[in-house]
Amino acid sequence: MFFCDPNRTYQILGVYRVTRNEPFDRAVEGRDYTSIGFRLRGGSYFSTQEGITSVGSGCIVYIPRGVSYRRHTEQTEELIILHLNCHGEDDGEISVFERSDTRDLFLQMLATWESGRTGKRNQCMSLLYRIFETLEREQTIDRPTPPPAIEAGVEHLWRNYRDPSLSVSYLASLSHVSEVYFRRLYYATYAESPWQTVLSMRFAYACDCLRSGYYSVTEIALLCGFSDVKYFRTAFRKQFGKTPTEYVQGGL
Repeated sequence: MFFCDPNRTYQILGVYRVTRNEPFDRAVEGRDYTSIGFRLRGGSYFSTQEGITSVGSGCIVYIPRGVSYRRHTEQTEELIILHLNCHGEDDGEISVFERSDTRDLFLQMLATWESGRTGKRNQCMSLLYRIFETLEREQTIDRPTPPPAIEAGVEHLWRNYRDPSLSVSYLASLSHVSEVYFRRLYYATYAESPWQTVLSMRFAYACDCLRSGYYSVTEIALLCGFSDVKYFRTAFRKQFGKTPTEYVQGGL
């Protein structure tokens, strides 16, 4: 999706508030900019060769550069529209995200853009990426909320998964429960053991470090919480079917 593509960057060209008090119907030829709109009120229909998309109040519409469409509304409407330069490949399709909790961020961006503040463009870029962060969070299936009985231990795991001294017994002690009970309740909630979660998070971080090119395999093992580099290499190969060096050379 556009908001979590690391190969795509944006530059804000303008932020506008558009209000229409009568029906609207217009064909739009592909424009030389990308637009993102948040609908404050009213509804519209977007028609392309792929079909018709309905957009209601509280929705976000993403329209890539060069896409032609026809837009129709039978009622009054009010929306905030961002015009952007997009650098990177796009899928060429209109995307709609319903009931996004980003209204206040769009309003804040509009107020910032219309102000005379020094650095307003950079402030708006910061708000844009907060909008992207919110969309990614809304569209991603997050981990379930920890059960209250083990919440303290689980939260510590998520924050400190790279700590080489981390242990399940310590996590259980933070929650004031037995290790057996902690493991049982954790597995019932997340369908994996606490240590499987730790390893998954460590390996994800290890892959980021390997892609960066800044660290040796030994340094990455230590950064990820593995005190034994040989074990890290063996566990990495078991997880991905290739060694860390092979990952760097050819990717997964």
